[in-house]
Amino acid sequence: MRDWLDSIAEIGYSLLETCIAPVYSVLISYKGGLFMREDTLAHIDLFSSLDKKELRLISNSCQERKFAKGSILMQQGDTGVGLYVLTSGTVKITKMIDPDRLEEDLGTVGQGEVLGEIALLDDLPRSATVTALEDVTALLLPIWDFHTILQGHPEIALKLLATLSHRLRKAESHIYKP
Repeated sequence: MRDWLDSIAEIGYSLLETCIAPVYSVLISYKGGLFMREDTLAHIDLFSSLDKKELRLISNSCQERKFAKGSILMQQGDTGVGLYVLTSGTVKITKMIDPDRLEEDLGTVGQGEVLGEIALLDDLPRSATVTALEDVTALLLPIWDFHTILQGHPEIALKLLATLSHRLRKAESHIYKP
């Protein structure tokens, strides 16, 4: 009887090791990735007023993108495809002001910075070029997914409008200072 129980236990352990553990591991890493995305989005000013459920909804639409050193993430004049959140690496932002001159260097940004958020709200072309100074990983929130979320969840749109209104007031107060 003891041998029979040992055999059953061995089969059960083998099943657990070969079938269940790999699936569990994938689920844990997938969930961990979603939580990391939610946390990343929560630290972005535009999304800071959203609750966890709303952040999860948006993070589910994010896609991880990798760019090699020297790659162009965004080209000035191109149509915006969405917002990027840098999760690793550094990029240079440049702008062509006069076709007869060199590009103007607007600076560099790195991990945690947001690029292209205005593309989520308007249909205007990109206002600058963004180039990877090293290998870069970013989350992309595609514009079409974002619009679908807003159509289905107008409360998110209202929160984002409040955030943008606050930013506009702040910017105006700097412009009109005596």
